[in-house]
Amino acid sequence: MKIGFLSLYGFGHFNPMSAVARQLQSRHHNVVMISLPFIEPLARAADLPFISFGETEFTDEVNAEILGTLGRLKGKDAREFAVSAIARTAKVRWRELPELLIVNDVDALVLDNYDFYAEVLPIYLGMPYSTLSNALHFDYSGYTPLCVYGSRHEHTPEARQRNRQGVSDRC
Repeated sequence: MKIGFLSLYGFGHFNPMSAVARQLQSRHHNVVMISLPFIEPLARAADLPFISFGETEFTDEVNAEILGTLGRLKGKDAREFAVSAIARTAKVRWRELPELLIVNDVDALVLDNYDFYAEVLPIYLGMPYSTLSNALHFDYSGYTPLCVYGSRHEHTPEARQRNRQGVSDRC
């Protein structure tokens, strides 16, 4: 079974994902990193096979602009820009990955929890998948409190309302 690790383009997302991929590789599992082209040198340096997508849309110049902008923005502006960049990547991923996964014999995927709705692709393809949380957990549904608050998890309607208010205040 070949396991594909679908990595977002930030180093803080690639590094933990590649650490898990290398650990599985060291145990003789067949793994491959899948991401935008500029991640390839990082994957190769980690001695991981790599599948690239989005070469046309995500040139070196575009990637440098995205990362540069993310590095300058803070707070809500950074979050909004990051979500729009992820959405832009998702459009390309939907167009290219189904064929790339089949051609490269990828049997299962490991997804980044910040790659919103990425699980739709393996569900659509009938592939097993797992989600790797390599950042703080944010539950925007309100069923659990945001990790930035000290609230205890409770199953009451009042707690869910409090959690939803916390989401509203943070977002």
